[in-house]
Amino acid sequence: MFRISRLVVCLLVALVVFPPAALAQGTPPASDDQQAVAQAVIDNMIAGDFEAAAANFNDSMLGALPPDTLSQMWDTLLMQVGAFQSVDDEVTSQAQDDLTTYFFILRFEQLALQASVTVDAEGQVAGLYFKPAPEAPAADDPSAAIARAVIDNMIAGDFEAAAANFTDTVLAAVTPADLEQAWNQFVQQVGPFQSVDDNVGSQTQGTLTSYAFILHFEQATLAAQVTVNEDGQIAGLFFTSPDTSLDNTPYEPPAYADESAFIEQDVAVNAGTEWELPGTLTLPVGDGPFPVVVLVHGSGPNDRDETVGPNKPFKDLAWGLASQGIAVLRYDKRTNVYGVQVAAQADFTVAEETIDDAVAAVELLRDTEGIDPARIYVLGHSQGGYLAPRIALQAEDLGGVIIMAGNTRPLTDLIVEQTKYLLTIDDGTFSDADQAYLDDTTATVEATKNAQPGDDPVMLLFNAPASYWIDLNGYDPVATAQEVTAPILVLQGERDYQVTLDDFAGWQLALEGRDDATFKTYADLNHLFLSGEGDPNPTEYQTPGHIPQTVIDDIAGWITAHS
Repeated sequence: MFRISRLVVCLLVALVVFPPAALAQGTPPASDDQQAVAQAVIDNMIAGDFEAAAANFNDSMLGALPPDTLSQMWDTLLMQVGAFQSVDDEVTSQAQDDLTTYFFILRFEQLALQASVTVDAEGQVAGLYFKPAPEAPAADDPSAAIARAVIDNMIAGDFEAAAANFTDTVLAAVTPADLEQAWNQFVQQVGPFQSVDDNVGSQTQGTLTSYAFILHFEQATLAAQVTVNEDGQIAGLFFTSPDTSLDNTPYEPPAYADESAFIEQDVAVNAGTEWELPGTLTLPVGDGPFPVVVLVHGSGPNDRDETVGPNKPFKDLAWGLASQGIAVLRYDKRTNVYGVQVAAQADFTVAEETIDDAVAAVELLRDTEGIDPARIYVLGHSQGGYLAPRIALQAEDLGGVIIMAGNTRPLTDLIVEQTKYLLTIDDGTFSDADQAYLDDTTATVEATKNAQPGDDPVMLLFNAPASYWIDLNGYDPVATAQEVTAPILVLQGERDYQVTLDDFAGWQLALEGRDDATFKTYADLNHLFLSGEGDPNPTEYQTPGHIPQTVIDDIAGWITAHS
């Protein structure tokens, strides 16, 4: 579950704007020279000299981001965050293999951004990325010290002390021995621990505050997210790729969201259990009772908005549908809230990851004031769509099922297909190193397809336990969908390279002849149902956007027709 690899980063949409091409071999320039190259990119953009800013871009970068496009990107930033004001003197860096990434804090009128400039062994710029700068907790914040103590004690190897402030629920799921085992697994996979950044991000939701610590290991960088409750106890601990943690990008509502048409309420899925999940019920204004949609996430430790970079597709769906009189429940995924606890489960499957919580959300709504229990719909995106038929059979008596970019082919097959695509997307070439990587991935996929009880998770995809893959290897979404008696709506973006029109055709074939099955594709939409042009790639997920109104209208119209 914790393996940080090129494959995992690609599949879980890590925030890398322009991934570097294969590096030429040579004598690396001095570190100061590399930093000067990165600094020149920042200084020239600030000065408005985009020809000079792009002067040291490698061929891949220059093809994707020529000076005129770089200028447009900068202008877009200024429109979003206001005029540039200053750049901090302190520059931090992170080295991995032949790449060094330098982090600059740029302060604009409305927001501070972190600019990451990656320089390769030849002194060429191989990556450029902007994200909101981490928000430092207040110096007198006692919760920050409690969270930091967890990190410091794990680093020191004192796991009893690290777990001293765990809530009873967390401690029941993750003992000090479990914590030690997880830490040792990290070290085994990504090398010895090296350092932790002083800069700490934070985010508060209700009575919980989460702190993000950036941990550097020999072979990778991880973000540790520690959640502290109002009593000063540790209510969550989770490790992820650093660029996915606590993105504080302000949400700009889409034009179709009428904020006067709905209210939002805090709710809890699995309330009172060890897997209690915080959620939001978006409820239309009025008497009701209203139809309601439960949103089920894709793969990865998603929050309730299914946040990817600056985009929040589940929030778009919630606000868009509620503006048309349809309530929506969204919640933080179990692996988002209880990452370490989940990783400690030897028999973990998609039932614990996704299905059980989606069914619990449906049951919560059956007894919720203002909701029509006869009109509860489940909407699954990506892996959530793949599992939607299974959820529907377990939840029973749903008003309908909506599948957005759900695959009908096994996830293992998709991984090989996606890997091939991503390895050639930069310049169309396929190097010996690419072939070796693909061969390694294919071997891991074959081991995963043939997983047996007791197999070492390190040998399987995502380092998930054998139980996870044995369960999925036996799941047929097409056959399961044929057992679902509720109406089904299947939506697909034609620019989706992760789940493709081949999967869409699988749903069509499975449900052929059913009058209550509806199918719709969108020519310019990608996997997140965001508009784009040209060959789809992970970098476009970092472009701010919204699910188009036509998708919202299609879902709302279908629900109305089947209510």
